[in-house]
Amino acid sequence: MMKERSDRFRYKVSGNSTIEYDGEVIFPINGVLARTLKKDDEVKVVLFNYARNVK
Repeated sequence: MMKERSDRFRYKVSGNSTIEYDGEVIFPINGVLARTLKKDDEVKVVLFNYARNVK
């Protein structure tokens, strides 16, 4: 059974503090986009899908 909600974290940024997001997100990229993305910006997404050997 899947969890109803994924855990959220506040990811710390080392280096470029202008992209640090004060909220909690599931994935670090969401924090970067929340801080830098503007209305009508185009976003290209690359989805990496990999298979794991499950026995």
